[in-house]
This record gives sequence, C-alpha cells and structure tokens, in this order.
Amino acid sequence: MLTLGLITTHTPPPAPQTLRFLRSCRLEVGMKNNVSWTLSTDIVARHFLKNLRVSVPPHALKLPDEPITRWGEYWCDVTVNGIDTVRVPMDVVEFMRPRTKRRRHWQAQQAALLAARRDELL
Repeated sequence: MLTLGLITTHTPPPAPQTLRFLRSCRLEVGMKNNVSWTLSTDIVARHFLKNLRVSVPPHALKLPDEPITRWGEYWCDVTVNGIDTVRVPMDVVEFMRPRTKRRRHWQAQQAALLAARRDELL
C-alpha cells in the first residue's frame, strides 16, 4: 500500500501467470536490412504487442547498455507492475513480409516431405 498525501493507492502484486508466460517466451524482432537502424524500447514494445499479444509500456523495458544495431540474439528485461523483473530472450532477425515468410515455411515443409519420401524408397 502506498500513501500519497490523503490518497491511498494499492499496488497489485505481479500476476504469476504473466511472469510464467514471459519466462516461457522468446521475442522475435524483424528489422529491415536496407536502412540503418538502432533498436529502441518503443520498437520492442510494439513487437511484444504484435508477436506475443502482451502490452508492455516502453518504460517497463530495459535493453542492454550497448546499442543494438545488428541482427543477433539479445535479451530485454521486462518489469511487471514495477515489482518483478523477467529477462526475455530476443532474436533480432531480418524482416520478412508475412507472405514471404509463409512461402518459405511451405517450401521447407515440401523439401522435408520430399526427403522423407526419398528415404522411404531407398
């Protein structure tokens, strides 16, 4: 309980389901390769909502101290209700349009099916 003047506010405890969900997640952030970019907390917050359907305000995120300007594996700390912090692994990858991503996934499936059939015949 927090008392501010005459107003008393209650800070809710972090929801265990939220913490459990964030611990099990891996965030994928797609960035284009034809422009120079630096990853910010606003971009990461937008990808949390877009990819994981979790609304995270930018002020609740903490990125590594060095600026992220290349693709690779990183992490971000998410503070839940200002109390508990969860470290979420984050992959910064090349951005692909959804149509291109679906087509490449389909092609990989077809190649796997073809390889399985080839192994059955031999």
